[in-house]
Amino acid sequence: MPSPSRQKITIQDVAEAVGAAKSTVSAALTGNGRVSPERRAEILNVARQMGFEPNPHAQRLSNGNSNNTVALFSLDLDLGVGTHKLKIIQRLLATQGYDVPVYSYGSFGGGEVVPVAKLMGTLCRQRPRAIICFTSGFSDDVWGELERYQSEGGIVVCYDFKVPLECDTVVFDREDNTYQATRHLLDLGHRKIGFYRAAPSDLPPTELRLQGFCRALAEQGLKPHKAWLFHEGLNEEGGELIAKKFLELKHRPSAMCIVNDTAAAMFIIQLRKAGIDVPSEVSVVSHDDTPIARCSAVPLTTATHPVEAIAHQVVAFLLSRLQGKYSGEQRCKIIRGELIKRQSCAAYVAAEGLNNRIPLQNGHKSESAIRV
Repeated sequence: MPSPSRQKITIQDVAEAVGAAKSTVSAALTGNGRVSPERRAEILNVARQMGFEPNPHAQRLSNGNSNNTVALFSLDLDLGVGTHKLKIIQRLLATQGYDVPVYSYGSFGGGEVVPVAKLMGTLCRQRPRAIICFTSGFSDDVWGELERYQSEGGIVVCYDFKVPLECDTVVFDREDNTYQATRHLLDLGHRKIGFYRAAPSDLPPTELRLQGFCRALAEQGLKPHKAWLFHEGLNEEGGELIAKKFLELKHRPSAMCIVNDTAAAMFIIQLRKAGIDVPSEVSVVSHDDTPIARCSAVPLTTATHPVEAIAHQVVAFLLSRLQGKYSGEQRCKIIRGELIKRQSCAAYVAAEGLNNRIPLQNGHKSESAIRV
């Protein structure tokens, strides 16, 4: 058997080796076209002996939408709930026999201009059977790519945010999530409350968070204090930066609503280093309920991010269409988290003549304390 000198064996090499047209070899390899079983077996045997590896992208283009590939698309691969969600979706679909690659530019947080539509267009042209999208950071032209993909028979499921596309969507109610967290601090008597989100409020995910924070304050006739709104850094870095700014304040809030367990845990560490106790001097309510919330220096009261529920609903929507059990109008499922109470929050109690709080004694105010 002649062996081509080039390192990568191509379909043309196989065609020359068996004395057939390239189109005939392609039909034999893909199972499409009119090739006799004997001829196909011969071509497959030669291709195997030569070490030919078919290009899966090229096969999808020749076959139309692949029946076995579901692509996951996300611009952000973080170290927390976002990637955890992707992994659950990937695992659930893999157990059903699907190939589930992830398409991403990785985590961007420095104001880079990301060519989202270009990446999405490249993915759509590969024609996976379906595309699952985490849509944060999508520009308007991305939706055009997805509409074209749908018109050619592709299935799209989006999650976490409402989208301007007719497709099944699983929405995580971030506004309600932060509303619950802030409401808890208000119910404990706090009226001076700071807020941290991991990006400026002109970005949709954090805008929803800010809306929930402001809605809870408004119910008590309060407005956010500009000096107590923080958006520096991400995760551990964010926790350090907001602690630094918090400690520099002449007038500090008595409680902080922090949108990220990791940032909240680091914030508490930095406050304790400065001699400020949580929760007796500052209450902290966090978000997500990741493992660090349970095992941090002070276990965190937190508003959960229902990762499992979101991932399972995404897969349920998709499988119902892939398996032909549903072919109707687009569906939207809204999923909300819940508040988990731990040790990082306490009722607001002001001592006479002091700005700091004093801890409760067995759940009751001490005799020198005045509730405000």
